[in-house]
Amino acid sequence: MAHNNVRKISFWRVFFPSLIALLVASIISIIFFFSTLTRVIDKYSTSTEPELKDNTFLHLTFDKTVGDVGYGKIDLASYKLSQQQGLSEIIYGLQKAKDDPKIKGIFLEVGQINIGYGNLYELRQALKDFEKSGKKVVIYASGEVVTTKSLYLSTISKDNYIFPKSNVEFLGLSSQVMFFKNLLDKLDIKVQVIRGEGNDFKSAVEPYFRTNMSDSSRYQVSQFLNGIWSQVVDDMAKDCNLSSTSLNQLASDAKILNGEDAQKAGLFKATKYRGEILDLLKHYAGVSGNKEANLYSFSKYARDAFRKAATQKKDENSIALIFAEGDIATGGDGISSENTCKYLREARNDDHIKTVIFRVNSPGGSALASEEIWKEVSLTAQKKKVYVSMGNLAASGGYYISSAGTRIFADPTTITGSIGVFGVIPDFGEALEKHAGITFDGVKTNPFANISLFRALTPEELAIIQREVNSTYGQFIQRVSDGRKIPQNRGRQNAKGHVWLGLDAKKIGLIDEFGGLTDVIAYAKKQVGDLPISVWPKVEGSDLRDILDMVKNSQTKMTVDGNPTSKVSDELMKYYQEVAKVQDRFGIQMRLPYDLNL
Repeated sequence: MAHNNVRKISFWRVFFPSLIALLVASIISIIFFFSTLTRVIDKYSTSTEPELKDNTFLHLTFDKTVGDVGYGKIDLASYKLSQQQGLSEIIYGLQKAKDDPKIKGIFLEVGQINIGYGNLYELRQALKDFEKSGKKVVIYASGEVVTTKSLYLSTISKDNYIFPKSNVEFLGLSSQVMFFKNLLDKLDIKVQVIRGEGNDFKSAVEPYFRTNMSDSSRYQVSQFLNGIWSQVVDDMAKDCNLSSTSLNQLASDAKILNGEDAQKAGLFKATKYRGEILDLLKHYAGVSGNKEANLYSFSKYARDAFRKAATQKKDENSIALIFAEGDIATGGDGISSENTCKYLREARNDDHIKTVIFRVNSPGGSALASEEIWKEVSLTAQKKKVYVSMGNLAASGGYYISSAGTRIFADPTTITGSIGVFGVIPDFGEALEKHAGITFDGVKTNPFANISLFRALTPEELAIIQREVNSTYGQFIQRVSDGRKIPQNRGRQNAKGHVWLGLDAKKIGLIDEFGGLTDVIAYAKKQVGDLPISVWPKVEGSDLRDILDMVKNSQTKMTVDGNPTSKVSDELMKYYQEVAKVQDRFGIQMRLPYDLNL
């Protein structure tokens, strides 16, 4: 008879050594990360600043997302470095460079630019204004893919060139919605949806109970997509001395597929290789022999200039510029009601602040947080003028917090409106019982004490929540009616969750006039004088992006597992970030029906 001599090992004898090993490995990783970062900082701090010489071309590449506010930060959970180029910095840098005698011109390299159409429209206008100074704007489109946005930006200059074999995307615009109903049905997860009364256009909830777009959803998406596309085609046609009809036909027939096609169509002056562009810059700068043209980082130039101009000085009259960018929530990295309310209070109570510019770029979010911010905007507008500047989008909660402004400006392609409210309540009870054998039971003291995510709501419970959603929707319409000084019946007619382009929003009175951030600043200065700008969030004297620029140029991007990142992993990270946002979407929401990546 054989004896089983296998020795039983205690769980705790395995657990504790494994835990200690994990902690040691984590500590070593953290030490390695920060020691590497320290070496980079030390190298950066002791390096010699590049000199800005005469006849210099500022070199601007769009290798980061362009948003309202520039930042650089480190995610300590994954050691991932992230940056964003600030449109405000870019525009200010262009204005500064226009009058800088050492600057000969701007050299832009574009390929795939990650920017919304509202901000892109403002960027085009700023570059056109720079070109009016007589200085050169040289644009080079290259890379694996030159997107429609890159084409739209490139056509502002007559000195524009493209790599002959770059793939070109010029096929029109599209929007695709992902629907989850069939998946939820397979998992036996029920979703109960509550929308404000008559909110037929508030289609953010449709993926939970439909498998395709409703007629109202399809109608409004078609409206704003065609509106943006018409603006893009008309602007490009005007800049290139083409007809909008012929340009639109080229897209419909898929006639522009590479750099050579784009040049033949009249969108570019010529096809060139990058070396030829550098030779052209030498010629424009008057450089001879083997020397290269002086190139200086536009990002650094603009960042340094913006810091100097935006750093607040005590006891100096100024105009407040408050940025509100991202999803609206009580906390987090987007528009935090805690921080934004604080900024508005500081500006309102500072006697040296003569007026306020409130820059909003948001699809909305929490109804509660939106109401908190609205209150502070309203109180500020009672004491000082508040001029609202809408960026890519100021919709739903983003419009809610804008509605109390004294005067509202938007770009023609700004997505706005979406005045509506919704709530989504999942029921996981059947799924947990069927797939995991988990059941629920309990007791209660009152009829509605056990509203839960683990059973379907009764008709009476749904009626209670519907009443609250309708109340919030009614309050939204009241805020808009009071702020825009329009009758409630007219406000309700323009509501229903309908998404509007800036072009249409002006016709129905949701905004006052067209204009980007530069126009709003100019308008404010006409009212109170040519005062400096004080910026919130406060602009610091140093910026992590300076270091990150060096890191980016000296390292291979790595993911957590040590493998080089790819376009695929970047795409997956975007979806991960969207899923991560779900945890902030509890409660009644004022949110744009779509996450727009136009």
